[in-house]
Amino acid sequence: MTKSSARIQARTLFVALLGLAIFGSSAALADTFPNRTVRLIVPFPPGGTPDVIARLMTDKLSVQWKQPVIVENRPGGSSNIGSDIVAKAPRDGHVLLMVPNNVLTINPLLSSKMPFNPSTDLVSVSLLGITPFLLVTGPSLNVSTIKELVAEAKRRPDGITYASSGVGSNQHMFAEMLRSLTNIPMTHVPYTGGPQSVLDIIGGRVDMQFGAVTSTLEHVRAGKLRALAVVSQNRLAVLPDVPTVAETGMEGFDADGWIGLSATAGTPPDVLARINRDVGEIMRDPKAVETLAGFGIVAQPGTPAEMDERISREREAWRKVISKSKITTD
Repeated sequence: MTKSSARIQARTLFVALLGLAIFGSSAALADTFPNRTVRLIVPFPPGGTPDVIARLMTDKLSVQWKQPVIVENRPGGSSNIGSDIVAKAPRDGHVLLMVPNNVLTINPLLSSKMPFNPSTDLVSVSLLGITPFLLVTGPSLNVSTIKELVAEAKRRPDGITYASSGVGSNQHMFAEMLRSLTNIPMTHVPYTGGPQSVLDIIGGRVDMQFGAVTSTLEHVRAGKLRALAVVSQNRLAVLPDVPTVAETGMEGFDADGWIGLSATAGTPPDVLARINRDVGEIMRDPKAVETLAGFGIVAQPGTPAEMDERISREREAWRKVISKSKITTD
């Protein structure tokens, strides 16, 4: 054997042994995960849709993993503040993110100065559920359909106002999609969270909002808010008489709200696979599905690849809306 051949064989053996070591290390981590408290970061205030899903999951995961799994609410910055914590966390799966779709599909298009890069600093674990939104109005608007809303906005010299939980949020972008399709005059009124904005719509200080079902449903049922349409592929079982946006004839309104689970990029694949498996079992449990449906949430766990595909597709759709609206946070 020549010296050159010996060196090649030695290098090949080293690479093979290194691969086995990495695989064994990853498998060992999955077997021992978690070995301490797991933090589930929710980049919203308590009580919203992500919070509802998070607390349902943590109760069950704490039992299954035999380690505390706690919810940490870190709102602000269009969900970037809480998401940044996970982006910069240790790469071991002990800090996870309840990630709303806007962090992954909208925020990167609005700013070149984000504190992290969702594409390289976060990794998909699982889609968790579809989170429908309701287009709701208060007493300041005497309308009962989207067609009437558009007509009223065009009739007013200053148009209408709409609330959101911040620039780049789903509430903001759904309204901008409506504006891009109808050219109605609208003024954005951003809030730091959902509850106060809903109260201001009820009080007549703001005209409308694309609000999360979790924060608007009880007020719709009580007659304090009027639901004109639901942003969803299907009508909601909890509000069967409210049409989808598509059913109102609003062609081109193609949007959805959803919540996924992300981890820090570089987390071992076997750890990610275990989290995906265990979370999927919880989200497919009939009792969990029923509980979430009561909040208007459609449980829909899946693979990381399915979540990645959704992110890619929706980011391109939002790119067109943002380009037309000229929205930026820079």
